[in-house]
Amino acid sequence: MSIKPAPPKLRFEPPRAGWLGLTVLFAGRQISINTSGASDPFPAFLKWLRSIALNALPCTWRIDEGEASFMEFSLHPADAGQARLALRGTRERDGAPQDVQDVVVFIDTLVDSQALARSFYRTYRRFLKKGFVSSQWSQDLRLLNYKALDALLMVE
Repeated sequence: MSIKPAPPKLRFEPPRAGWLGLTVLFAGRQISINTSGASDPFPAFLKWLRSIALNALPCTWRIDEGEASFMEFSLHPADAGQARLALRGTRERDGAPQDVQDVVVFIDTLVDSQALARSFYRTYRRFLKKGFVSSQWSQDLRLLNYKALDALLMVE
């Protein structure tokens, strides 16, 4: 019997001058993602969560980190009510010129897709209430209409 790691968790950092740090915590690792208000990743994040809530798999959330760098969460159907979550992205190769990057798979694991969506969404909503600074981001994310997604993910 193999022991499955706990599902990934998200941590949001308050935005500063149009940049917002996002950290994925998984299996004792921290994977940092830089997000920019210039290519706001949150509308796509909310669409991704909606797809998961509706069980419309596969689905992908891609984050443009700038200068041809990206991070991408993808969720694919798997057996027994689970889904396969993969997080992959670009990172500079050690000792290589700055413009040479490799695509790296950071996470590849089975998850309960509904529990993952609820967890990510709750973390996001808590962040909006307690850590988001609208003057440091391209739009005030707190003003978006979350009622439909709240209902889908059973969040109050």
